[in-house]
Amino acid sequence: MGIHVELRREDGEVLASVCDQCNGLARASVAGHFAETTLLRYLDPYGDAIFNCAQASDLRNDVHGQAQRFASEAVGESLRGVEPLVERLAAGLHLYLWFLGD
Repeated sequence: MGIHVELRREDGEVLASVCDQCNGLARASVAGHFAETTLLRYLDPYGDAIFNCAQASDLRNDVHGQAQRFASEAVGESLRGVEPLVERLAAGLHLYLWFLGD
């Protein structure tokens, strides 16, 4: 099962979501492909990782860099889908980006 990504308000309302249909994020996480990143290294296919607007700049750099690195692979496609959610996270207050593992 892939890692589901949700942009949530402080009250838990889901504003947008992306489903990692091809399991690219989960596979890359397990394989250690994110080990050198600032925040993506904390993704866990069996647990959750939550990032806030103060972390959005680092998350944006990680997501963009890894999307380019893996441009022709499933993980690159998944990360390109996450990029708009990271941009919304960066532009808002009291928003959180949840990476939900299995």
